[in-house]
Amino acid sequence: MPGIEGQIHMVMIDNEGVGDMGDIDWFNGYIFVPFSGGRKLVIALFSASDLEMKSYVILEDLSDIGWCAVQPHTGVLVTSNSSINRENPVHLYQINLSLLESDVLSLEPICTKAFAKPNGEIIEMCCMQGVTFIPDGSMLYLIKGHFDDNRTNGGIRLFDFLSGILLARSRNGSGSFNFAYDVGAPYEEPEGITYWDLDAKSAPGIKGQLHAFMLDNEWSTDDIYLKHYRVYFDEEYQPPMRGKYKANRSKDKREVHTADCSWADNIALKNEIWYSTVGEALEDGYDGCAHCLKKYHQR
Repeated sequence: MPGIEGQIHMVMIDNEGVGDMGDIDWFNGYIFVPFSGGRKLVIALFSASDLEMKSYVILEDLSDIGWCAVQPHTGVLVTSNSSINRENPVHLYQINLSLLESDVLSLEPICTKAFAKPNGEIIEMCCMQGVTFIPDGSMLYLIKGHFDDNRTNGGIRLFDFLSGILLARSRNGSGSFNFAYDVGAPYEEPEGITYWDLDAKSAPGIKGQLHAFMLDNEWSTDDIYLKHYRVYFDEEYQPPMRGKYKANRSKDKREVHTADCSWADNIALKNEIWYSTVGEALEDGYDGCAHCLKKYHQR
């Protein structure tokens, strides 16, 4: 292709037995590339100017990896297994920005995060394909789906990053937020996604901010589709909360806390459940925390 002056060099990680390249992201002049499908799971660092490989990190706490995204301004790298659920949450790592200036990639685990519906119910998602942050890092778009998956499960979703709450989702073949694709023959599959404001850029015939990639997996002649969206945000937007009360579903705990209680921060992700009122939690058999809900503490 005219204008392409570099190629990706992966000699450094050949011996790690890496396989497929997943959905990439750009941050501070570098391209972050996930590799899976081999003996090791790797996040590799490439220079965006010439595509020279600089460094890589092996991830030990995931079983597979198909995407990564970096939150602007903070350098927090986000990734996950191909499926996201209570047992397999999203993993957050802090990029060492000082070492990055020397072309060295170092990732420090921060925490894990699950995505949820507004009522706090954890959302289970499979066939993860890619994620991209909006420029201020407060929200992220997630794309998922597979050519043999139930097509109602695929498409694009928008989440508030801090709370992990679902804000919007695309529809297949209808509505203003339409990501149309057909499973089975002709085997259309959602793929990567990126946020890039092209309304004021010199990309002939292309406008919008959100850009998604879809692949037709036919054996003979594959087709590639690029879908472009113009994004509008409410200037008075307020980040949502999963609920005012967090309960611990562990059998030896069964306590409910206010969302800002220090003891609530210690609840393992797989054991947390959210409530909008304390009454709902009490009705489900939870005891009030002796620290933040003394009035409802019985044990």
